[in-house]
Amino acid sequence: YDKPILIYWLMSISFSLFGITEFAARFHSALLGAGLAVMTFLFVRRTGGFGPALWSSLVLTINLEYFVYTHSAVTDMTLTFFISAALYAFYLYVSEGRTVWVYVFWASSALAMLTKGAVGVLFPLAVSVMYIAVTGKKDALKKLFAPGPLLVFIVIGVPWFAAEFYIKGREFFDAFIVKHHIKRYTDVISSHSGPLYYYVLVLLAGFFPWVALLPGALYRALKELGKRTSAPLTLSAIWFIFIFVFFSISRTKLPNYILPLFPAASIMTGSFISELTARRDGGAALHFHALALFSAVIGVAVTALPFFDVQMEVEFPPAFFYTLGAIFVVTALMALLYRYGPLQSASGVAGMTVLMIIFLRVYGLPPVNLHLQKTLYDFSTFARKVKDRARLAAYEINKPSAAFYYRDPVPRFEKGDMERLVEMSTKDGMLIITDMDRFNDLRDFPGFRILHVEGGYLLLTNIKGLEYAPVGAP
Repeated sequence: YDKPILIYWLMSISFSLFGITEFAARFHSALLGAGLAVMTFLFVRRTGGFGPALWSSLVLTINLEYFVYTHSAVTDMTLTFFISAALYAFYLYVSEGRTVWVYVFWASSALAMLTKGAVGVLFPLAVSVMYIAVTGKKDALKKLFAPGPLLVFIVIGVPWFAAEFYIKGREFFDAFIVKHHIKRYTDVISSHSGPLYYYVLVLLAGFFPWVALLPGALYRALKELGKRTSAPLTLSAIWFIFIFVFFSISRTKLPNYILPLFPAASIMTGSFISELTARRDGGAALHFHALALFSAVIGVAVTALPFFDVQMEVEFPPAFFYTLGAIFVVTALMALLYRYGPLQSASGVAGMTVLMIIFLRVYGLPPVNLHLQKTLYDFSTFARKVKDRARLAAYEINKPSAAFYYRDPVPRFEKGDMERLVEMSTKDGMLIITDMDRFNDLRDFPGFRILHVEGGYLLLTNIKGLEYAPVGAP
């Protein structure tokens, strides 16, 4: 009940085409991420010209957060694609007056809702209504809610939810609506909390290096609010601010939540870079100097890390930090070359960011991936080998990768499910994955023993004589 159905349909299609592999699980994110970059380029070229379009699409794709979520088997890139499609369609309707774009708006909103629930329709609708209010284009409001386009939304978006309510009733309502919509916003779910400034930190890391230019880009967009020539920037500013504030107020916070504002941030920043590279005045240089200072500070901090006793869950050799720090410092130098060639300077910053992403992909992500997934991979694939003797379950942990590597459903038990767990264990052989913090709950569980301990997780079993044997790295 965590997510609606579309992500599972997309994965099922991908598994049918490519088999059940990591590539297939992540394929839809990569495909839609590439599609969003192309769609953003075409939209900005149509509304603002080639230069802003090129830089907007480059900024969108060359940053850490976009790289991570085009490689992840999660809903966020799919959601971002359809929210962006809806808002691009809305703007094209307002600027061109063609009714077909209203149908695209509601169809895309319906698909976004099928991806992640209420936010899929809330974000496009709220941003569109706010844009109409700011620009005074009230005539567009009536057409936006015309019966025909709304019917398209209902036909695409409503049937699956109606079927779930009909089949599961209160259980679906409590799990999907109450827990994963209301409580996820008003309370902390799965210990994913953060301060009010949490997403400032996410932008500083995830939208590097362009985040150094983002304040100037946002100020420029707000300064020209409502002007016909800067209308795409007006839409982008409203889009960015609404989603940023919405999730900053939320009690549950995760870095991926604000991915849907990245296209808006990229359009503002890309258009700003296009303008800055066309002139050489001191005001323009100031923004590149800020980018240089930001990059240099990070570079020095990263280079200095090996000299301090910083405890990290994943250990890297000093050379890793020295190399990464050097990349940041060279990025700063590229930004300082602005006065000698604005376009070359911005291109150099983009090139160094690509180099940084490649470096992190080759030398940074594999150890992190092993830390996050290796134990679950080992436990789940071992359980798959002995599936004829034992059934795998999880206690107080929610790790979808366990089910992926097990190639079967993995029942999840909580404290209130002890009676059900006892009943199941008396009938079947079982393996239970849990973490060290939850072990006390199961310490006196009848008939179970610790089979293996690794990476902060425990594997318990009630099968006598069973010995643990890892099957290798993922």
